[in-house]
Amino acid sequence: MLQMHAARPEELPRIREIWKLVFGDGDSLIDRFLEACPLERIQVLLEEGEVQSFLTLLPCTLVQPDAEPAKLDYVYALCTHPDWRGKGLGGQILNYADYFSRTHWARCICTVPAQESLHQGFFKRWGYREGFATYVTEVETAALPPVGEGCAIAALSAADYNRRREKWLSGMAHVAYPDAALELQRYLCHSSGGDLCSVTVDECIGCAAVEMENGRAVVKELLIDSALTDRALALIARAFSAAGCQVRTPRPTGLEGEERVAFGMWKSLDGKPRPVLAGGGGYLGLAFD
Repeated sequence: MLQMHAARPEELPRIREIWKLVFGDGDSLIDRFLEACPLERIQVLLEEGEVQSFLTLLPCTLVQPDAEPAKLDYVYALCTHPDWRGKGLGGQILNYADYFSRTHWARCICTVPAQESLHQGFFKRWGYREGFATYVTEVETAALPPVGEGCAIAALSAADYNRRREKWLSGMAHVAYPDAALELQRYLCHSSGGDLCSVTVDECIGCAAVEMENGRAVVKELLIDSALTDRALALIARAFSAAGCQVRTPRPTGLEGEERVAFGMWKSLDGKPRPVLAGGGGYLGLAFD
């Protein structure tokens, strides 16, 4: 018999089991997230009396230039036990998430599909549409300019990064996160050898979320004047001894090879269309991926 409800303490071992099977994450990351996430924000689906699918709902805010902020839930870590795939459980719990979010006064809901095919497949079938885009560039360190004088990089706390992030995204439709979500991003950065950083180039003070992967800097978010992007990346590459960088930015930078990609999808829960998000007009940024 199918059941859906908020997670209970005795169900956490099964949730950890499915998470490891589907995403391959280690115990420390899973425990870190589950310790910070209230049980009511973990929605589970049971078949034959056992959890077979679950998702989490991170409370965020949709900030819009010409409208009041709207409460938004971010669907994170949606997964189904491999033995139970193909039975429609993921869609059912995703639909249940709409109900939960509405009853907790969220005006809309969003997610970042794990694969490109899910944009036009699974999530589109469940009423999600493109709402958030990002610009992605790959660059080799050898192709970057010299750092030059007047440049500095330093670690930031999650709260300080979040405040700086909101200043840089002011006037742009975007998802604002609670400090607890930035603490998760900080943990992801640290566990890979990166950090949340203050980045200063020619007196312009920006910020970056840097993770390391196979000797390369994966800059999950860089917020600085677009004209200074290449020097900011040179500074990051030097600080983390990176052979190259992959960087995501909210606006075009003009770097060679830059690509605008569909990133996050959304659904209205209150019937409002929010045209500012049409065609990926918003910025989500961090996905904790």
